[in-house]
Amino acid sequence: MRELGAWQVPTGLEDYLTRRLAGEQQGTWLDNIGFGAVALGAEIFGIVDLFGVDAKLKHLSDNEKRRAGARGFELLSEGEEGLFRLLRRLHREAGSPISLSRRNYGCLFNWLEQSHAEQYEPLRDTVRKFFTETYPIGEGDLVLGKTCTTRRVHSVETLRRELGLGRRQTVELLGANGFLKPEGEIGSSAKGVVLDAQALAPLVKNFAGAICQVAAQKKINAPRAQFGALVAGGIIRPIAGSPVGRPYYDEGQLDAFLASIVPRTSAAKADGLVGIQSVCRKAVAGAVDVVRLIQNGDLKTVVRDAEQDGYLSVLLDPAEVAEALRLIRPDGYLRSTLAEFFGINASAVRYLVSKGHLKLVRARHPVSRKSVQVVPYSSVDRFLERFIPGKHYAEFLGDSTRKVGDQLIQERVPCIRMPEECGGRIFRRSDVTSGVEELANRLPLSHDEIAWPEL
Repeated sequence: MRELGAWQVPTGLEDYLTRRLAGEQQGTWLDNIGFGAVALGAEIFGIVDLFGVDAKLKHLSDNEKRRAGARGFELLSEGEEGLFRLLRRLHREAGSPISLSRRNYGCLFNWLEQSHAEQYEPLRDTVRKFFTETYPIGEGDLVLGKTCTTRRVHSVETLRRELGLGRRQTVELLGANGFLKPEGEIGSSAKGVVLDAQALAPLVKNFAGAICQVAAQKKINAPRAQFGALVAGGIIRPIAGSPVGRPYYDEGQLDAFLASIVPRTSAAKADGLVGIQSVCRKAVAGAVDVVRLIQNGDLKTVVRDAEQDGYLSVLLDPAEVAEALRLIRPDGYLRSTLAEFFGINASAVRYLVSKGHLKLVRARHPVSRKSVQVVPYSSVDRFLERFIPGKHYAEFLGDSTRKVGDQLIQERVPCIRMPEECGGRIFRRSDVTSGVEELANRLPLSHDEIAWPEL
């Protein structure tokens, strides 16, 4: 007579399936998954968790399968969180690779890939979601029988391909924009890194198809010095976020620049006409000023050299350019003019510049066209927001500059300490009674009239 097997307490999976057979809804997400998918899915996930990815279902005993089903049911009962926890562990045990490989998930991957019945789709979909959030799977790639519709993460390699840049340039770009830490050698810091594709979207939009400076110079056919001058003058701008020392440029912007200087007529031979580079020398002008004349339509003679392309193809009349540039005023004060405006001497202006209170930039004199240094109007405005020259305060009070200055010194109002050779006094506006009111009541500065009265 055959002995009866010992009675065992039902596992969570067995209890769930028994109730489900009885038609009982148990209020979990599993109620919406096929009966067979729950039973076999719990067993497969449990086998992987307990016995590893290389375990074979047919080689396990009934008791081991029962244990696996119970463990898998615990994971399934937690929904996405439980399955993701197992999948993350498998990913770590495989060395956290950035390339999806079926061998890292063994029988679980094979089962999900080969089980085509619709009832398994919820489980496949959860695993598919984990894969697309963990590996750089691109739009259109096939994952467990379905096409990926949205990229979730990028590796350096997939981003490099999308941007059309080299690996080193891509790593530099990521570092410059805060996506990679600067520490470590170039390349090693990016090994095994995956990045949020949504966070990278603005970077991809700005830099996809971008070209380096050498390629940009070649595209517009401009000498290096001329190209540098156009960049410094804001005519051509690198893409914001370019790595320091390695600017990138948008081809569309370069095309727009070329269109803005396109000559009206062509000529195989044009006596007396020269290129922009030569015009700059002959007219004592900067490339930026000459280009702006062309863009604004201020020159009648703009001819194309039939033997050249782009920037070097533009031919101009040096005399016409010189005349057009003669009275263009720079947006800034000569140091001598600013000293007079502030009621101080030239030494004091030099001292304020050396201490960073004022800024000096290169410009062209509106008459001689020689290179001069000027203090930009914006720098003067920022200075006057913080400080008040004694001359301005005296004009506000209707008194003499010396008398007002001496009175403030007697009242121990601090002024900017300057060397003995510096004449004039500058006070901090917040320390002077009615200093803020003086700024508020001052008429808006007409800088051009003050800085260049003779023009």
